[in-house]
Amino acid sequence: PFRGILPVKLISDYTLAHSVGNYSLDWGEGPALEYRMAEHANLPFVTHLAEGLDDDSKQSLRMLEKMDALGPHSVLVHCLPFGPKEADKIAEKGASIVWCPTSNLHIFGKTTNIKLFLERGVNVCLGTDSSPSGSNHLLEELKTAKSIYFGLYGEELPEETLLKMVTENPRKAFRMGNPNSLMPGLNCDFVVISDEKKTSELNVSELHWKHIDLVVIDGYPIYGSLEFLSLFQEFGLGTEEISIEGKNKLVAGSPKKLMKQVSDSVGYKKSLAFLPNF
Repeated sequence: PFRGILPVKLISDYTLAHSVGNYSLDWGEGPALEYRMAEHANLPFVTHLAEGLDDDSKQSLRMLEKMDALGPHSVLVHCLPFGPKEADKIAEKGASIVWCPTSNLHIFGKTTNIKLFLERGVNVCLGTDSSPSGSNHLLEELKTAKSIYFGLYGEELPEETLLKMVTENPRKAFRMGNPNSLMPGLNCDFVVISDEKKTSELNVSELHWKHIDLVVIDGYPIYGSLEFLSLFQEFGLGTEEISIEGKNKLVAGSPKKLMKQVSDSVGYKKSLAFLPNF
């Protein structure tokens, strides 16, 4: 019910299964049928896979394959205990995976052997998982991923690889649009970044909210620095000024009013870790 009024874009076209195995919840029509629907409509089939270290998790890839639900439309979230054999199979089938290192470490004290998947050319995306177990936002997760990779393997995860994990790779995994279709007349999503270094290379693991100059979704500005006020006004958007890491920013709409409504509803002043403390 909130999809049309959120200030962020949600993917609305996909098929899914909660997971495979004994702990699966009854989401969708079963992996086999959901995957066939994804093939027919050229959609992603999204499922948690091997979110755990038990035998059930270790066998989940084989179970998914037996259901004919492992292929290029599959988006597999977690893949925690998998080794070379499973990584080879996922690469062979052309499936994508979503790596959620913060959540994995918080819940299990271990994360995916992500280097295996990268070495085999698997399409790897980076995700935050849920707010209670994962990072508050993607910029935080990028830092965690960089740090964890170095801790696990003693080498740097290239910034270019990290950038692809949150841009090009998810676009491919979720079958969204054409990367070469930026042209007049189309609605677009983009981010303008000022990293204060005046370099041509972007180190995404070093970015903070203060570096985000402008966020545009479906052609409309929703967040930006004060110098973009006239852009918000041109679209007839009301704005609210908030302070992020010592810098004043504009947000379309009124998050303060929203948080007051939430606090009034629950009967106490509510705060959310992923929003500023108004």
